[in-house]
Amino acid sequence: MPQRCACLTVSPLLRALILELEAISDHKESEEYVERIDKLVVDQLHRLDKEDFCLPWPKSAMLRTISEVLYEAPDDARGLDYWAAELGVSPRTLTRRFEKEVGLSLRAWRHRLRLFRALEWLGSGRNVTGIALDLGYASTSAFSYMFRKEMGCSPTDWLKR
Repeated sequence: MPQRCACLTVSPLLRALILELEAISDHKESEEYVERIDKLVVDQLHRLDKEDFCLPWPKSAMLRTISEVLYEAPDDARGLDYWAAELGVSPRTLTRRFEKEVGLSLRAWRHRLRLFRALEWLGSGRNVTGIALDLGYASTSAFSYMFRKEMGCSPTDWLKR
């Protein structure tokens, strides 16, 4: 397994095994059968490819301030000029520091944050319209367009998978 937190590509076989584990939890199955399925799941986890799908987090206190505010309120529309003035640096300095430390522009990082929050909230059962509005999208269709572009399917289809 990876030494650090990672996103893994789930194979159809692993998906089926996970669904089987869920299904047998409601039934009285032999312990040996459950252990065999469990072992197959672990074996499959070792074979999965890692996805380059993460949200890098800044280490410096100045940039963490921005990141923490945006994490709690991803609909916050304040831009680079606001944050630069708030932190007492020029917009150009803030841009360079953010890109150097995080590897993304503030705009790209904010976009990825919104996608990660969307996945988190979808997984917790929130409705798509509420998520779209809480992320700062003007409409559900704008949110769905972004989600489809990034994930290859609509939020509703992602939930069904």
